[in-house]
Amino acid sequence: MLADAEMLAREAVELIAEKDVLNMRGHALISLAEVLLAGNKVEEASECAAEGVRLYEAKENVVAAEKARAIVAPGRLTTGAA
Repeated sequence: MLADAEMLAREAVELIAEKDVLNMRGHALISLAEVLLAGNKVEEASECAAEGVRLYEAKENVVAAEKARAIVAPGRLTTGAA
């Protein structure tokens, strides 16, 4: 089931990747990061979340950027909580 979630999240990232809708791209990346964390793929989750934060910041979406940062907070990364 987790593999299916990861596949769908990756597909969402791919589908939105070339669109000029930064918030939607950020949402897709953050969703993928959450799935990756659930699968204990911490390094890749961190990279996706960092890219999501970068997109939110480019759009000046401070609230979404802060929420995204919480996904890869140090305590969360070490526990693997999703």
